[in-house]
This record gives sequence, C-alpha cells and structure tokens, in this order.
Amino acid sequence: HFAVAYFHGLPERKIEKISMKNIYVDFDKNALKGYPAMLCGVEEMCKRGIYADNIEKLLLENVTVKGYNGDKYELYNIDDFMED
Repeated sequence: HFAVAYFHGLPERKIEKISMKNIYVDFDKNALKGYPAMLCGVEEMCKRGIYADNIEKLLLENVTVKGYNGDKYELYNIDDFMED
C-alpha cells in the first residue's frame, strides 16, 4: 500500500548492496496511506515507487512498477546504480 520499497541507510554507514530481481508490483486502486516500517519522522505515503537513500550499490533487474504516484524511483546518495 505505502511504497514498492523504502531503503534508508545512514550517511555514516551506508547499506552495502541491494539487489531486486524479477519484481512486479501493481498497486491497488484503493491503497491505504501509511508509513514505512521501523522509521520515524517521515510523511505518510501511498503508492510510492522505490525510495533509496545512502546505498553503496543498488541493482534493479527486471523490476516493473504500475499504479504508483509521483516518481517511479527516488534515489539519493547512491554510489553505484544499475538498471536493466
């Protein structure tokens, strides 16, 4: 309901590697608003794409996202990004 994925590493200790392969997401038209798990201080969201911040390496291979609001990807402070 809230986001395809929400990855938030620390500036002083980035997440080393995230690899998403063969993913298909199509949001429900009546998706609910809410917050990503285990993270305080962010705004409520609904049908958000992939959010990634403070990641060393991010690989998205064969990732399809439909029905999202806003940008498909919100990428910040990514050292190495690869998408097929």
